[in-house]
Order: sequence, then structure tokens, then C-alpha cells
Amino acid sequence: MIRSSVARIIATGSAVAAALSLATGPAHAASPTTTITLKVTGCEGCTIGVQRAITGGNPSKITPAKPTFWEGTPVKVKSGVATLKVPTANTSGMSFTIAAPWESGTNFVSNIVLGSALPAGSAVTSSQQAATTKATACWAGTAKTAVTIKVQVVKASLSGGATAASAWATPTVATVGALADTTKGTLGNQEAFYC
Repeated sequence: MIRSSVARIIATGSAVAAALSLATGPAHAASPTTTITLKVTGCEGCTIGVQRAITGGNPSKITPAKPTFWEGTPVKVKSGVATLKVPTANTSGMSFTIAAPWESGTNFVSNIVLGSALPAGSAVTSSQQAATTKATACWAGTAKTAVTIKVQVVKASLSGGATAASAWATPTVATVGALADTTKGTLGNQEAFYC
């Protein structure tokens, strides 16, 4: 008698759970992601980081406006390639950091320059990049599931004997926000590159 009552309760509970799962669907639908392939020339073994940092008040009107800060897992450049998988919604206002084993004496983390006053899609030589005085590391983002960005890296000799990784996308990509001052075409940050 007791066993049959328990069996009925279990069967009824299972039926209710099944009905609820059909009515409500999966608890969490997977958020769309984007695979970003960075083809890097001149920085084998360098570490690429990815961040999203939105300036207070969101003057660049980046959407979605949240999260205001997000950071992905850094990856190393192997055979000239670094691959990052990120939430697609976080790509607008995203920036990339780069750390080279040969950097020294800097008080900042280098950022990959994604654009300047030139239109998106412009090819940029190393001499043009060194002469760039205003640029940005803030990506406009994408809705695509996969994107490839080509990056060139050279050693930049800065004041005080510092050596930094001067890194830039060529061709340039669409960007958001204002341009920032560069040092010999190099951008960097001490916390995050705010867009």
C-alpha cells in the first residue's frame, strides 16, 4: 500500500515536471558568440587580451550599454594566430590588449590600434602608423559569428628607453567613440581602454 502511494506521487511529480519544462522551455538559451581570429605579424608568442570598458555616461552611445566592464580570457599568438571566442553583444566597445615578451620600461599595457581618422578598411604601413597622432582601440563590434582582423606589430622606442608593442589593424576596422592621443602611433592603458 505504501509502495503504490509513493509510486503514484513520483509518477505525478514527474508528469508535472515534464509539463512545466514543455511550457517554459530551456532555463537558459545560449547567448550568441563571435569567434575573433587575429592574424598577427611581428609578435609570435605575444599575449592578446580582450576587454570592454564603457566610459561613465556612455558618451559614445554604445549598445548594449551593459556590461560596462567585461574581460575575456587572454590567448597567446601561435603560428601568427590568436583566436578569441566572445559574447557577440560585448563586441561593440571592445578593445584588444597586446603584451610582447620584449616590451620594457613602459608604465602601461599596449592596445591594438583599430582605427584613426582614416576610413575603415584603410591599409596602414608601419611609417604611417608611427606618424599617427590620434587613434582609437574601440571596435564598433559585429553581429557576425566569425571575424578575422589582421594585426601588424613593431617595436616602438619611447622616451626614457622604454620599448612598447606598437600594434595596429591593417586594414583598419569600424570604430566607435573619440580618438585619443598616441605616442609614435602607440596606444595603451593602465586599467582598461575606455570607449
